Amino acid sequence: MDKDLMRSSFSRRCDYLLILRVLILRRKNPKKWRVLSKLQSHEESRGPGTEAHEEMEAVKQYLGSLLSLDQGSAEALPKVCGLIDVNALESNPPEGSAAIYETACLLEHRCVANTRYSFELDEQARPRINVYAVTDIKKYVELSILVELCEGDHLSTTYTHVLWATRVRREHLLATKYFSCRCERCADPTELLSAGEVAQLTDRLGEEVDAAMSAADKDIMSDLLFRLTVLLHPCHQHCLTIGHSLMQLLPADDPKKAELCQRMIDTIALVDPYGARLSLYRAIALRELSMCPGQDRNELLFKAIQALRYEPPHSASGLLAKVILAEI
Repeated sequence: MDKDLMRSSFSRRCDYLLILRVLILRRKNPKKWRVLSKLQSHEESRGPGTEAHEEMEAVKQYLGSLLSLDQGSAEALPKVCGLIDVNALESNPPEGSAAIYETACLLEHRCVANTRYSFELDEQARPRINVYAVTDIKKYVELSILVELCEGDHLSTTYTHVLWATRVRREHLLATKYFSCRCERCADPTELLSAGEVAQLTDRLGEEVDAAMSAADKDIMSDLLFRLTVLLHPCHQHCLTIGHSLMQLLPADDPKKAELCQRMIDTIALVDPYGARLSLYRAIALRELSMCPGQDRNELLFKAIQALRYEPPHSASGLLAKVILAEI
């Protein structure tokens, strides 16, 4: 099949590259394929009528001439797509790529995870994953120190966006990972004291948030945030989404800027205490807060750099760290 691939005439699509690699691995390395195929693919939940099935059919159509050369690969395609969707992680570097890691993909899910991971390229330019386990919330938040977990503790990561509200997180996990999350945060109606959800309003309000984000206008965002905080908890995902952008648009002497920055910092300390997912959000909030009157500028900038210390140097987070370092 690999020789047939070289002769096939279809345009390049990087988003199908991992699918092709897994199909080739299935033929060339049966031992590795047996290991990979033991992972969950949830084919039973990805049948006709689902978005996953439509995406798989699009892949089948795109690779039709190639799959026609190997009936076995055509039959394995639904499983391959399921394995990738359920288990692959987006890696950076290289930006925009994805990979399946035999051990890392087995990390259990929690909406407040106790690990974070980063990537680095090995000698063959493949993204190698590094997983860091952390557990002491107080030390991490105040001193930015990673502390090892105790033997026997469960390692967890998160497969959704930690700033989303419970309903949205659970719907996303059910649609993409095929399980209903029942972690401590999802079971807590107060969202760890970080947000309260008015479910019947969120969809409509979400459309207004999307429109305001597209406009990127300070006055529009300020007006919408005022209306949102009347209806929702100020730490609801919609308020935080607008607040994150608005705090970067407001002038340093506007008291609202410092308030939004501090709210974002406090919320991140609750929902992502180990810096597993929101390091960039935290660093931006700290940097914006450092511009406000009465703040310890250098201390806040130092905390921002610490939040980004595990980010890839050429990523957006890594480049921001260099900018902040130059500002101290």
